[in-house]
Amino acid sequence: MSSSSWSIFSRANAHALSFYSSSPETSVLKSDYSVDDFGFLQSSHRAGGPALTSLPASSRPSPLFWRAYHIAYKDIFETGRQAKIDPKEGPIPTVMRGGRTVHTGVKQRSRYSKYWHMNVRRSPSTSSTSSSLCPAAATPSPERTQFSLNGPESVTPFSKSRFTRVDCTRVLALWGRHHADQQSVTVIISIVKNSNSQFSTATRTIQGILAQFDKRDVNILFMKDEMKTFLDDDDICIPRELCTQKIKPGGSIDMYKRSAGSLTLGGLVELRFRGKRQWEPFGLTSNSGFQPVRPSDDRARRILRVEHPSAYDIRTTINKRVLLIAEAKTENRYKHLRRIAQAIGQELPNKFMTPKEERSYQTYVDDISNMEQDRAYFQQFMDINAHYLGYVFAGSSCYRAGTVHGSNIPVMLNWALIRVDSRRLEMTQDGNFENKFPMHDDIDSALNPGAEVFKSGRTSGTTSGYYSELRQIHIYRIKDPSSPGGSRTIPTWVHAICKKGRQPFSALGDSGAFVFDRHGNVIGLHFSGSEGKEISYMISILDVFRDIREVTHAEEVQIVTY
Repeated sequence: MSSSSWSIFSRANAHALSFYSSSPETSVLKSDYSVDDFGFLQSSHRAGGPALTSLPASSRPSPLFWRAYHIAYKDIFETGRQAKIDPKEGPIPTVMRGGRTVHTGVKQRSRYSKYWHMNVRRSPSTSSTSSSLCPAAATPSPERTQFSLNGPESVTPFSKSRFTRVDCTRVLALWGRHHADQQSVTVIISIVKNSNSQFSTATRTIQGILAQFDKRDVNILFMKDEMKTFLDDDDICIPRELCTQKIKPGGSIDMYKRSAGSLTLGGLVELRFRGKRQWEPFGLTSNSGFQPVRPSDDRARRILRVEHPSAYDIRTTINKRVLLIAEAKTENRYKHLRRIAQAIGQELPNKFMTPKEERSYQTYVDDISNMEQDRAYFQQFMDINAHYLGYVFAGSSCYRAGTVHGSNIPVMLNWALIRVDSRRLEMTQDGNFENKFPMHDDIDSALNPGAEVFKSGRTSGTTSGYYSELRQIHIYRIKDPSSPGGSRTIPTWVHAICKKGRQPFSALGDSGAFVFDRHGNVIGLHFSGSEGKEISYMISILDVFRDIREVTHAEEVQIVTY
């Protein structure tokens, strides 16, 4: 293999640690990769690997060029593939063409090359020495099989190693194959980032587990862990209607003094405590990195203070308004019209505006005035501390685990209750909310495989995805001086959600969002995701409510909408 080919190959696969293939066709050890005369990386597994290639970091449609060359397509995107773990250099340029066949002839590849060079001239920042050619359908799909790694015999060998996560995926796009049920299943084992171990023994262990289910045509991939708790400090601008007294489920929240990062307020719940008839309202979100909080902890009132929307997002919005105002005032067209308007105001001779110029100038003036009013509104909202929401009343720790009701399956519990300041609540005259939705124990029936689910988050807004029937193993490590090595493992199960279409179901900053079904029923609490595989994870809302009752000693919990 040439040094150029190896450089690009290693960039594309930098976060894969080991790969065992059940058949020669899917083996990454095949020597069918090279860089051709047109600068395209050729590799069959390059196009289809679920984690050997990162999913596109960015893309945009570009049909006009292809129409000119009479190339049939369903959709075409120019994209940059970027490793999600320890990104190196720039994105690997990729042309993704959706269709029934992949054109790889010399004439077609020449056109691809010409197109890519045209794109590089237009966007120099995406340039690279080579690029990859693959069908647009080359994405992983969480596997729906009759087996899952969900027994005690499955978890035991994982929990004592450096494993952090176990997923199953069926690769949708190997060259010339189009049906998911024709693809081999890939078991993806996520490993702690600093691991450099060999995984031959672990591979044999997993093969033995799979053999118990009579599953032998299965690939096994070891990769660096890429799951993130979806907290974020990325700059986003918020609409003015979020900065009101009324609470906005799906809006951003943050801790004073920024102990973690912005996340999402899922919504409001009410708790009724023993011996009390009155329900008490609380905000519900995911844990943001603090230790367990109990209702009796008075320090939370002083330290764990919450703001909604987050001060970070408000400041970002103010700064953006200031920038837009400055840009508008420095536009040559505006400055020219403003000089004429000033001259007319001073009644200088031979100075006038045409009707078209008057309309254009008035548009500038109105836009600048509106942005000035917005900036002043956001600033005042912060100055009077109107974004203060309350304090953390109770919460699970990052690694608190429980069991599903009626079973011994361990589940991750990740939630926080916020005691909401009375000034942020809008109730009826009798001190109640108008709409309440008691939770029913049959809500788990909404978690049907393939069911469409939705969420509204701080960063990505309202999105939809599909519920995956496959529970996934997450293995957490916590400090424990009494355990060998000073830590112990907690294997838990989580619910997985796959994206619908090209838009991910969630993004950084969406942790804490409610997940609901097509009827608006809340079914889960989103808390993390895997960027490379574009899978989001949630906790069943029933598991959250059971744990809330256990921690707070509340007798009942219910969702509130208003």
